[in-house]
Amino acid sequence: MNKKMSDFARKEILIGLKKLPENNILFFKRMYSHKNLDLNINDVVKNMPDDKLEHALFQIDNTLDNLNLNKENKLYTWVKKKLIVIGEFF
Repeated sequence: MNKKMSDFARKEILIGLKKLPENNILFFKRMYSHKNLDLNINDVVKNMPDDKLEHALFQIDNTLDNLNLNKENKLYTWVKKKLIVIGEFF
C-alpha cells in the first residue's frame, strides 16, 4: 500500500474510533498495541503496519453497526472504494 493510501486509511480509522466508546478503543489497543496499552490511540494507529489497516477498517465498521452508531454510509465500504479508486492512479 502506498503512503497516500495508508495515510487515508489511518485518517478514516481515527474518525471511526472517535465514534466508539472507551471500552471499544481499549479493545482496539489490545489488538494493535498489546505491549503498550497506555499509548495514545493516535500513536497506536500511526504505528500500525499497513497490512492491518483494511482489517481495522472492517472491524470498526462492524462495531459501529453493532452499536447502532453507523448512521452514515458504511465506513469500510466507502473507504475500500476510495482506496481502489486512489490505487488506480498510482
